[in-house]
Amino acid sequence: MNSTRRPNLQLSLGHLLHLPTNATVAPDRPSRIVVQPELSGLEAGIRRGVLTLLFQDGTVRTVRLLFVLTAGAGAQQQAFPAQSTCTPTELLPVFTLLPDQFNVPAAWPTPVEVRVVDDCGNPMVSGSVLATFSNGDPPLSLVPLRDGRWSGTWQARNAGVAAVTITVTAAIPGTTLQGTADLVGGLQANPSIPQVNAGGVVSAASFAALVPASPGSMISIFGVEMADGTGTADALPLSTQLAGTSVLLGGQTLPLLFTSEGQINAMVPYGIATNTEHQLVVQRGTSFTVPEPVTVADAQPAVFTLNQSGKGQGLVFVATATTSVLADGSNPAKTGDVVTIWCSGLGAVNPPVTAGEAAPSSLPLAITANPVMVTIGGVNAPVQFAGLAPGYAGLYQVNAVVPEGVTTGNDVPVVLNVAGQSSPTVTMTVQ
Repeated sequence: MNSTRRPNLQLSLGHLLHLPTNATVAPDRPSRIVVQPELSGLEAGIRRGVLTLLFQDGTVRTVRLLFVLTAGAGAQQQAFPAQSTCTPTELLPVFTLLPDQFNVPAAWPTPVEVRVVDDCGNPMVSGSVLATFSNGDPPLSLVPLRDGRWSGTWQARNAGVAAVTITVTAAIPGTTLQGTADLVGGLQANPSIPQVNAGGVVSAASFAALVPASPGSMISIFGVEMADGTGTADALPLSTQLAGTSVLLGGQTLPLLFTSEGQINAMVPYGIATNTEHQLVVQRGTSFTVPEPVTVADAQPAVFTLNQSGKGQGLVFVATATTSVLADGSNPAKTGDVVTIWCSGLGAVNPPVTAGEAAPSSLPLAITANPVMVTIGGVNAPVQFAGLAPGYAGLYQVNAVVPEGVTTGNDVPVVLNVAGQSSPTVTMTVQ
């Protein structure tokens, strides 16, 4: 306890005693409450209870209690830890930090801790404890502290749901031992704090969820309160700050193409470590988001689409002597035509280019370090060029020849493959 108030203590579990029954707590000086069992005549079993602190100003605080008494324990014996003859059959989690009817601000880190013992009183030191949230926030795997306590940090993201139930599920693999506990509380609106949505970092081309980023790729970041206004890059090299917002990934500041309150478009640096999980943080002024994990792979190809959804008609153009036209129903491609595919996520290039700077427009052009394969209608299409689009930042270009044997139609599938990764399917028209 840490308060200037004077609490009265009430215990809603028989055979437990507590001292003191009331106390005055000085400012900034914690006070200790001792709770101990009275075992005389008490049968073995599991008992849960609540220690209620009633303060003079009407404030109420509660502490959850768990009491495990094994067969054979008596007045002269300890109920915890258990006797060695006991065989456990279930796990008993109890929340130890968040109180009943908690009320925490959205977007701020909130510690979650539970203590887990089995019904013999033995602390659970290995296995898994998973916290889930009724407001739709992503599950949180708690980390063992090796003494029966399991801990994690929850950043409440979906503040649109005022009441939240946290459910923890403890389990030991290879056994039938498991157990759950619930805790009900609420979220306070916290509109001034920026936050990135869970899983909110996606390819700017495909918008596919739960896929890695890659060096040099364009990414879109979705969240709330991430910028003071709308900002759009209007010159190269790209700036690392727009509308008072900057983004860091793995400690590196990202070039920005667009910022708004709910969406940011940025570029991943070329030199970032691959096959690694990095932390992404958005800074708006002096406020920071809680880090969002982002996996970076060697490549994760994706083709831009006409409707900017990552699906349907791809930005696949038929090259002519003077211009290029979209390969759609009005201008279908034919066997032998060279098509240009605008895409992202093809990975490292040679010679190297700094992210955010214009790609070279003269020889040597920046070509992909990894070979790029293209299929049109399921048929391999010969690739003439794969690299950065000359004069652009972060935009890749693949030139391929429409092969023989492609079944014609308005929705012919187009797929890129780089470093063992395939792009989501888009379409073009072949006549």
